[in-house]
Amino acid sequence: TVGELGRWEVKRPEGMSVCEVRVPFGSSPGETVDRVALQLRRLQSLAGLIDEAIEQCRCQLEPEIDTASVARQFPRQISEQEVTRNDGRDGRLLWAVIDGYVVDASKMADGHPGGLRKILSANDATTGWTGKAFGFSLSRGANAHFPKTGKKFRDGVTRFENLNRKETVEVDYSPFGVITILGTLAASGRNRD
Repeated sequence: TVGELGRWEVKRPEGMSVCEVRVPFGSSPGETVDRVALQLRRLQSLAGLIDEAIEQCRCQLEPEIDTASVARQFPRQISEQEVTRNDGRDGRLLWAVIDGYVVDASKMADGHPGGLRKILSANDATTGWTGKAFGFSLSRGANAHFPKTGKKFRDGVTRFENLNRKETVEVDYSPFGVITILGTLAASGRNRD
């Protein structure tokens, strides 16, 4: 009937559905086919824009951490190399070391007043209270933060330790974001004291 919507499914030769188009039926089968063809041409002309939009959405997705697999690895000792690999670039998670605990700061990067650069500097030797890489502290040294910030982190560490390091623990720093305590930094051949 004229004016009702028809559902048209476009399939590949092997039968896999490519897309679905809904258009009003025409007054004749030929007119209906013309309407479907017009819709498909419109979709084809938008393909580049659609691909761009999809890519932008993917870039904005926060990488999900598989907490089940992390939990199986506890008590978790995380190497400096693993922390360094998770630098928040190209869709990777953003890990930092605070007071010897490895945290996922991915959900904090956009909200942190200093942004990604500031969070990444936490792993740098020039930032830490020990003067060595991965020596950043929220409670000691020149970079000690406001007391409430350090207390929230210490409370999160206490919860993490009370769980025998068998689960990740989130520390909420609203409105700036959330960090997740993943484990402790594995000892290396370097002296941190």
